[in-house]
Amino acid sequence: DTGMQTNHPDLNVDPNLPGTSFTGAGANGNPETFWDNHGTCVASCTSAKINNSAGVVGIAPGCRVVSVKIGRADSGNGSFVNQPDWTVS
Repeated sequence: DTGMQTNHPDLNVDPNLPGTSFTGAGANGNPETFWDNHGTCVASCTSAKINNSAGVVGIAPGCRVVSVKIGRADSGNGSFVNQPDWTVS
């Protein structure tokens, strides 16, 4: 995906697992442009916190998420090649 905003107040981001980017642009899995917001939206559907008055609640509010950026909204650059190995380890 396009990465997710790891400092978003409504997301249950795992603080022990830093995100990563397979786009070659760095950013530790965070969005790089204004248009890179799809991953944040998807992550909030999954793990948005409950009872924090910050927005919506996800379907699994106790689950933690890690940002793995494999694409960019402005170019589509990225690779699935190494992503499954990184995610599993």
